[in-house]
Amino acid sequence: MNNIIKTFEWLTGQDAIPRPMMRDGIWAMKGWKDLQENQNRSPYTGLFMMFATMVTVALLLPILAWSATVNIPVLKHKLSNGTVISEEDIETREFDENFISPRMLRNKKELIGKEIFRSVRSGVPIYDSYIRVPPTIRKNGVVEIIFTAPGIVVNGKGRSLQDAPAGQMARVMNTASGKIVSGEVTKQGTILVR
Repeated sequence: MNNIIKTFEWLTGQDAIPRPMMRDGIWAMKGWKDLQENQNRSPYTGLFMMFATMVTVALLLPILAWSATVNIPVLKHKLSNGTVISEEDIETREFDENFISPRMLRNKKELIGKEIFRSVRSGVPIYDSYIRVPPTIRKNGVVEIIFTAPGIVVNGKGRSLQDAPAGQMARVMNTASGKIVSGEVTKQGTILVR
């Protein structure tokens, strides 16, 4: 309540309702109104209030309207699922910072060499969930399986059961035995089973 009274005093330049009158209800309001009518008011009070309002609006409007723009990489043309992004596929456009998500990629270096995981239209910011590192082996692709043990190295052929980049574990089915094994994908696209 004190904040309301102080705000009233600041806005009008007049004393707020006296506290004893506040307790008396309707009669207090009537008495306060009579008090205000009998009080000598400055002819400049209304003019001051109008000036203070105009200054406040003039200061606040530019602050509220101002927003920064950010350059965001976008695709020049629509790319379909499975396409690897090259530098020629990217351009930058300005977007209002207020509408940028933290998941949107802001640097074109994050896009180059990555694979589109889902179709993306041109001119639209790209989210981190739209791209991935291109897999070294593809699902249902033929791969070489290398089984290693102390003093033993066995090679065989297999069929990949998933997409996987180098350094990640992947499941493959040995085409000769039909057995499913897991191994690390190498940079050469072979599966190393230890």
